[in-house]
Amino acid sequence: MVTLESIIEQCYQFFEAKLLCIPNKDTIGKLMQPLFSAVPCLLCENGKKCVAYKKVQLRPEAQDGVVLPNYCELKKMSYNVLKFDMPLMMVLDGHIQKCEISFDNEKVTLQIRNAPFHISFGLLPTQKHVDGIIHLVTVVKTCHGVESLNDTDLPCFDSADFSTLHDENRMERRIWSKSCRVILNWTKRNSTCEVCRNSILKNRKRKNENAKTTSTNIKQIKTSESNTDPPKSQLPYDSSKEPQAADDLSGTRTPHIIELSALDHDDMTIILNKVVENGVPEKFKVLLDSQLKSCRKGIDIHQRRWNTDVITTCLRLYIKGIKTFKTLAS
Repeated sequence: MVTLESIIEQCYQFFEAKLLCIPNKDTIGKLMQPLFSAVPCLLCENGKKCVAYKKVQLRPEAQDGVVLPNYCELKKMSYNVLKFDMPLMMVLDGHIQKCEISFDNEKVTLQIRNAPFHISFGLLPTQKHVDGIIHLVTVVKTCHGVESLNDTDLPCFDSADFSTLHDENRMERRIWSKSCRVILNWTKRNSTCEVCRNSILKNRKRKNENAKTTSTNIKQIKTSESNTDPPKSQLPYDSSKEPQAADDLSGTRTPHIIELSALDHDDMTIILNKVVENGVPEKFKVLLDSQLKSCRKGIDIHQRRWNTDVITTCLRLYIKGIKTFKTLAS
């Protein structure tokens, strides 16, 4: 078993001696599997994880039948049927993810993170076709999810500790949508699919709105409880709280709600009828007629329907002056 660090040191020495450009760690790690048929694994040394390779040897050439690289795990092989697993450059919860490749009666299927992807070409499991599919999987761009927060780590999302194969010690908690697209288009710069990004952002926005609504309701409940008057028997007599005179127009007194009886209701109806008969402006007449119909039918205030002319007039008043509109409404 050979670690990736020792391979990189030897590559640095070789390229420096030849005065050639030294490749980076990621490039060397990607070339190890197809060139030497090396099987990647994770080792723990001095409390840190490192990538190591088993079965480091030159890949044999195909003569009869199909020869798979050593890093691929054969699961089934028969006439026109071939199924094997291939490791990916993604580590979730400390386990290297694999892609299941299957050739079954000229149908090729790739399965990544339990999501199947069908290739429309009818390919037989020959050496050229297998090598081409393996090369295709090595360049596939997968969804890396969205960084997890404490308030969004919910059961409606899939969560795991994510890292790449050559940066295994920098793991971070990420979440994916249940309907994640898994494979991304190479033309996009983002490493997260639109489904995961939109669904998770909408969930966070909805949760923040619910939290704000809950806090507002709690404040209203506390305010109403603090403003609740005790029973009259417990109130001490205070001459300063006597009702103010009717001609007091200072505006400091609080408005009182007056409950109207059935007789008052009939009187208001008679007055409105006389006003309409004596003649009023057309738009104001529409408003009074709608009020009369609601009074006669006894419709609840939340079930009334307003005429379009009344709504248009109110909107015009509101646009011209908000203060004037509020004064008329009150």
